[in-house]
Amino acid sequence: MKLWEIKKEALRLMLPDRWDIVDEESVRLCYNDESCKDYLAGMISAINRCFSSIEEKRVLPEKAVLIDGIKDTERSTGAFYRYNLDSLPDFFDIEQLAMESDNGEYVTNSDFRREGNMLVLPAFDENKKRYTLIYYPRLTRLAYNASDSTELSIPDNIAEQIPFFVKGELFRHDEPGEAAEARNCYEQSLDEIKNKKTAVQSSVVSVWSVGEI
Repeated sequence: MKLWEIKKEALRLMLPDRWDIVDEESVRLCYNDESCKDYLAGMISAINRCFSSIEEKRVLPEKAVLIDGIKDTERSTGAFYRYNLDSLPDFFDIEQLAMESDNGEYVTNSDFRREGNMLVLPAFDENKKRYTLIYYPRLTRLAYNASDSTELSIPDNIAEQIPFFVKGELFRHDEPGEAAEARNCYEQSLDEIKNKKTAVQSSVVSVWSVGEI
């Protein structure tokens, strides 16, 4: 979804009688509209706070990166490799670490330790064993002068809930009842999305081997 679509839906939630707010041009005209401009002025901050909430709820699609024992890790001793998580510009948190080996073993949740933003693994031969880090990404925050045509890198089913969060934030003082209702809609929708993800993930077999397949 584009930023103007988020703003349009948020305005429509807050001003349900404004059926004229239908496209990017009508959103642009709202910047000079007394009934809308104050809300629009506060939306970027509210959306960025929503990004923080979405990250904390861990509902974004995970990303994966192959850990190369030579290229991507720093070897501190003969017993351990250390992978710098700061090398991932959009890293937020670890979801799991998968391991596969040439003997046919595949472990979806391999053991690891973490020292600050360093992932610590037992030393391994990358020619015989490979680790894949699955992680939750961080969202890039919007600048206050972000163009309304900016595309948000968020799945639509999640982005569609942002206007409820925005209404909950911007209506807190003037319409606390409506604000609470909107925030509840947001929380319930994100909980449903997270529960669906959890149900899918819990069905994955944790360890495979050639003899069992």
